[in-house]
Amino acid sequence: MNGISLGQNDPNPADGITTTITYVIPASVTQAKLVISEIATGREIARSIVSGRGSGQMRVAVKSLAPGTYLYSIIADGRLSASRKMAVMK
Repeated sequence: MNGISLGQNDPNPADGITTTITYVIPASVTQAKLVISEIATGREIARSIVSGRGSGQMRVAVKSLAPGTYLYSIIADGRLSASRKMAVMK
């Protein structure tokens, strides 16, 4: 989908309580969500609605996640639009 951008989480690797994910979602998108999945199994572990449009950021709690590599993605209007890897360390 044109105009959608997903930034690398900061910090990466995440080793604290939260990490911040930046994004850009155009006004033309009617529904957007951020989905976090285990990279090894593809199992979805978290999902959040992205309510704002334009540039924004979302804080994601990583304190309860096991150490490993995760995939986070923007699903816009039912389509996978962008994905990035996130490492979690303890």
